[in-house]
Amino acid sequence: MTDIDERIAKAETKLDKNDFAGAIEDYRAAAVQMPPKIDLVLGNLSVAETQERLAFAREMSRLYPDSIIVGFREAQLLLESGFTPQAIERFSNLIALSKEDSLQEKRARFGRLEAALRAGAYQVFVEDFLWLWKAATLPLQKQHLLRFLSRADKVDFLSMLKQLLEGERFPLEIRNFVQAKIDELKALNSAFQHLNTIDK
Repeated sequence: MTDIDERIAKAETKLDKNDFAGAIEDYRAAAVQMPPKIDLVLGNLSVAETQERLAFAREMSRLYPDSIIVGFREAQLLLESGFTPQAIERFSNLIALSKEDSLQEKRARFGRLEAALRAGAYQVFVEDFLWLWKAATLPLQKQHLLRFLSRADKVDFLSMLKQLLEGERFPLEIRNFVQAKIDELKALNSAFQHLNTIDK
């Protein structure tokens, strides 16, 4: 085993033991010494750095459970790291903490809306979309919400979009936009089904 292999093995052991700082140090040392293994090392380094940030954010949240600023940092890190169910839960806690501050509640609901879109949590998405739509005071805010809808690219979103049309009286132009998105996803579903029959 070479020195670099030993360094990587040490880093992996430290990562398994939640010694993120030690793992980061060893992965960085290995990264500068061994270009052929750079993909593996840099990938593991990224995992260690992410875990370290999350561990610190969790500790800060434990120390300051009622801090909205600390909570937002943890929720955002969870979202950025792909832990969308945990991000939804953390943003939900922030919504409860922000009931007296409509600006913070909007911010928390936008965060949860993003997490719900990524996670496919359609009921949460519909709840936050409708709340934010009613709370929007500027056209720009509603445009931002429509951009969220335009990113819905999974066939599973069909029921959510139909639910939006049934549950809210949108202006005709907005209803047309949502209906066009429904038609797009239906066409996508038909194309997928067609491809599935060809592959068999």
